[in-house]
Amino acid sequence: MMSRHLTEAEVEGYAKRALGPADLLAVDDHIVSCATCRDRAAAIADLAGALANLRDALADGAHLSDDQVQERAGGALADGPMAAHLRACPTCTREVEDLRAWARRRSPPRRSVAYAAAAAVLLVVAVPTVLWRSSRPGPTASLAGLESLRPEERARVQAALQQGAAEPPALLTGLAGGRETLMGDAAGETFGLVEPLFTIVPSDRPTFRWAPLAGADDYVVAVLDEALRPVAESPPLGQTAWPPEVALPRGATYVWQVTARRAGKTITAPAPPAPLARFGVLEAGAAARLEEVARDHPESHLLLGILHAQAGARAEAENHLRNVGPADPNAAVAQRTLDRLKRVVEPSAQ
Repeated sequence: MMSRHLTEAEVEGYAKRALGPADLLAVDDHIVSCATCRDRAAAIADLAGALANLRDALADGAHLSDDQVQERAGGALADGPMAAHLRACPTCTREVEDLRAWARRRSPPRRSVAYAAAAAVLLVVAVPTVLWRSSRPGPTASLAGLESLRPEERARVQAALQQGAAEPPALLTGLAGGRETLMGDAAGETFGLVEPLFTIVPSDRPTFRWAPLAGADDYVVAVLDEALRPVAESPPLGQTAWPPEVALPRGATYVWQVTARRAGKTITAPAPPAPLARFGVLEAGAAARLEEVARDHPESHLLLGILHAQAGARAEAENHLRNVGPADPNAAVAQRTLDRLKRVVEPSAQ
């Protein structure tokens, strides 16, 4: 991951989608976690539109066909839409390069033989598809339940496989940003909050958890809206977990804090200069749909990880993605999505 800001050339190339596949992925990873570079790119072009166009270009059915890959390996399709697709699609670029390498191995070792003749071998020799198609990301046996999804859901999952990672919503970056505080003293002892933090929760009654404070008499949890107006408050608690009795309104974002009492004094977490503990509550329809897919395909961890990541349900997504084994054909997709979720909620790690 880049530790520096993007150069002007990188920003302009990204905004205009003129970077090569490797550079495009690297810059895209940086843009996700760097608001400064994201704003710079948006000033050159409509970044949201560019990303949407890129996703559309990589959506189901948008990869080059077998015939087009073979033609490109032989030198055809040098210009036009297919060339533009290759610049943005590392999957098809890799397939073209793999097929060219295979052709060179099949060609006679005579320097006078034109490369076009080597490409012609591809069209007359029965090339086992598995030799060069096995690297294409896509639906596999590890994605049980993919075909049962709704068309738009299936397209989003397939796009994530083809891009190499699921794209979390921009809201997650906003939840993690900022160093605002509610109350409390920057000096002195404090304790940590556990969950929910910088995520969108499917439940409208999430369980709030925090680390214990040594010697605390009790704790009080306060949940506020983004205008810092009280939404829910616990009674004094002797434990370090609390599910609210009343459901929180869905489709909104909240902040929360815990105030501990000890020997007549109060200690609040999070304490300055830590950021506010933010989270969102998923809309009812989206939450019900995730629950339905999880109920029907509980062992399809990659599928569920991608869907939860795209919904912003970070904790659930991470749990599923960590259950994708290293032998899974799409293990790299799971790991890259985990990395992206981590970067999204750690904006300082640029």
